[in-house]
Amino acid sequence: GAAAAVLPVESLYKPWAACAASGDGTEFGAARHRYLGDAAWHARALYDGLGLTVPDAFAAMPDHAALLCELAALYAEAGNAEAVRTLLADHFDWLGAYQEALAQRQEAVEASPAEALGPQRRDELLRALAHGRRLAGLLEEIAQQLATSLDERNR
Repeated sequence: GAAAAVLPVESLYKPWAACAASGDGTEFGAARHRYLGDAAWHARALYDGLGLTVPDAFAAMPDHAALLCELAALYAEAGNAEAVRTLLADHFDWLGAYQEALAQRQEAVEASPAEALGPQRRDELLRALAHGRRLAGLLEEIAQQLATSLDERNR
């Protein structure tokens, strides 16, 4: 639900590349929490290079964790360990920030009065957030172990 929405999309957790200041004096260089950041455009370029199309449901988030995992699997199935290693280094370093966002939402829901969401809805949100944190932790651990394994194999 909106009260605890936290999506596994890389662009939402990484700053965009520095851009020239806009007319109102603001810069996008430190922008976060926006879709289609640099990571998304890079991911889209990787898909394009493989002749793959991003599904319409993911058009605004080609850097969604599910798509990045599929891309890593495609590289691995093709035996391209270097592409897997590079993808892990470039696109899996935001998972700690994602876990922190989940933890913050969980704390906010825990601190909210039960009647604000209703006890059943509150419990569902807390379970979902805890589950998301476990999954994100596992994905980060798997990515780190895979990177280590690939590095050791390359030596």
